[in-house]
Amino acid sequence: MWTRMDRYLGVEVIRGTRVASVPSQEGLKVWIVEPHGVWWCSCPMVPQGKRVEEQRRDVSFCTSVPASLGAIHDVARMDTKLWLATDRGLFVLRTPREGEKPSPPLRVSAIDATPVLSVAANSTAGIVAVGTDTKLFVSLDGGTSFHFFFCGFASEGGDVDANVTALAFDHHGDLWIGTPIRVQVLSIDTLAIIPLGGRQGLPYGNITCASSGAAYGGDMWLGTKHGVIRHQTSDPRALSWNYFNGPRWIPGYNVSDVLRLSGGALVGTEAGITFLAITTWTLAKKARHYQSIIYPRHDRYGLVANGYLTSFGDLRTYKKNNNDNDGEWTSVYLASQAFRYAATKDPDAKRNVWKHFAGMEFQNLVTGVPGLMARSFVKEGESYGPDGEWHNSTAYPGWIWKGDTSSDEMTGHLFVYPLVLDFVSETEEEKERVRKLIDEITGHLVDNGFYLLDLDGKPTTYGQWAPEVLNAGAVGFKDDRGLNSLQAVGYLVSAYRVTNEEKYLKALRFLVEENGYDINLVNAKMLYPSDINYSDDELMFFPYYTYFHAYKMMTEKQRQALPKNLHKRMEISIRRAWDKIIRYENASQWSAIYFASGAFDPEAGFGLDGSISTLRQWALEQIDWPVENAQRTDVILDPFLSRFGEPQALNLLSYAERIFMRWNASPFDLNRGSGFAEYDPSAWLLPYWLSVYHGLIVDVAR
Repeated sequence: MWTRMDRYLGVEVIRGTRVASVPSQEGLKVWIVEPHGVWWCSCPMVPQGKRVEEQRRDVSFCTSVPASLGAIHDVARMDTKLWLATDRGLFVLRTPREGEKPSPPLRVSAIDATPVLSVAANSTAGIVAVGTDTKLFVSLDGGTSFHFFFCGFASEGGDVDANVTALAFDHHGDLWIGTPIRVQVLSIDTLAIIPLGGRQGLPYGNITCASSGAAYGGDMWLGTKHGVIRHQTSDPRALSWNYFNGPRWIPGYNVSDVLRLSGGALVGTEAGITFLAITTWTLAKKARHYQSIIYPRHDRYGLVANGYLTSFGDLRTYKKNNNDNDGEWTSVYLASQAFRYAATKDPDAKRNVWKHFAGMEFQNLVTGVPGLMARSFVKEGESYGPDGEWHNSTAYPGWIWKGDTSSDEMTGHLFVYPLVLDFVSETEEEKERVRKLIDEITGHLVDNGFYLLDLDGKPTTYGQWAPEVLNAGAVGFKDDRGLNSLQAVGYLVSAYRVTNEEKYLKALRFLVEENGYDINLVNAKMLYPSDINYSDDELMFFPYYTYFHAYKMMTEKQRQALPKNLHKRMEISIRRAWDKIIRYENASQWSAIYFASGAFDPEAGFGLDGSISTLRQWALEQIDWPVENAQRTDVILDPFLSRFGEPQALNLLSYAERIFMRWNASPFDLNRGSGFAEYDPSAWLLPYWLSVYHGLIVDVAR
């Protein structure tokens, strides 16, 4: 419950009003500073249970302070003094004694530059700082005398870069100086001015305001023309700089004021006010949060569905829709639940596994062709869009399925089924249900010359793993030679392990010994600077796990039957992929798979710190909020544009501050998002539960 205290006091607070309180045991004593006037208010507090109108009656507790100051830009309190930064100079007011009326403010003659734009005071040290367009003034004796520093202007330099727009003292007592260019810090001990710009990690310049968290752990908050910044050093695990920019964090962009409070910061922009709360969560609590997002919004007939919002950022307007890769995205969530069950034996995880396994199983059944899975399916009468090849199901009338299935689907299905078989299936009936799918899909591939054949009997556009395609440099497959070779090998080794069928071993030997697939797969990831396809990461690391998991679960006899040098080259391949490429992305999902492979160099490591950092940073909301980062001063721009012709960074930004992504997208993209979609949280859940299962994270909720 709250009370309009301004009306109780006898004034009307308007936009731009600032409040400075004075410690008192008797009641409320406060300076209210409006853009063009000052009030001194002294009144008893409203007794609990008594109405404001009854307490106040016709008594006015506020006295207008007679002054002609012009616009008031900033205020600061030091003990019994109130400092006012105004168009006409720096003025000081003294808190009146009990029963006295406030005296008119006195102009501080030592400040000879106008207008005064900012003021800050450190009561403990008795220091006052005053900012103008041309000078920064600092008093070390409580305002009796001032020393000044010149501000730079245009091509003419100065001690301070430019006109002072914000001032605040940090928990060390040093003065933070905001300008339109960057931040500088004045050491009160030495009076040395230290720059803080992009090279020092400042995400953005053009500072508009500042607020110190000296009383709340020692952080500093900076408002800018493009978001709000937090600097902290109290938590050694955290980044020193945090940048809250755009509608994921704040309404609007131009921050007019920021106030550090207990538990967070109050941020005002041209579009409204928000409170950024600082809370501490365990990763286990975060996992429970993401788990709650799946149902009911992202469950569509057992498939994990994308969704769109008909109103910007409003989850109440969520609508489900189908996607080209419903099977792949479902496999990511299904795998997370398989690892969750393997690690915890939580019956909820087991229910989720079989629910979504049934959805993926139906993708195979609905086509009526053993081994051919649908991209997606809908019920008759539901909208499915104009794109793609859609077929009425003859096997299950009343359903419509999407064809021209790609390697994305194949990879997802054959990645997750062995996990369900080994971690969740308990009865022979359950095991056979899973083995049947692995056998049918891989058998379809082998029986059709390493092609995935569509309903018309022709290979699908991207379902091709045949030597005459990959080794002949067929159009569209030159850069997929290593990737598709890796996939084919992973599929076959897994199917051989699960079924012990000789035809899979024979097919594997044909591809490796006669067609060099073991050499092809060493360079699975292609890296042309302007055409790096991050979808390939998913299509590469899932088959890595498929292979290494199968190798681990094989009998010794099966291992001995594999082609010579295959395992060695798989280890070389994943080491190259992670150590020389993925290492710099702090990609939790791929780092966990690299660890699970056992192929990593113990001295080089597998990126555990970066992986945990990413899980910590990942935003709680899965809305694809619009994010702009190309303007940042801490970004090192890549001279090459992305494969979509957009600017990209060379350095990795915090995952909390960049666009929403799954692990098939570039972590170096700078600008994207619409605010009209919400994605499922599997991109976080899978690396988390994969890490818990393999002992990299202790799930404290267990």
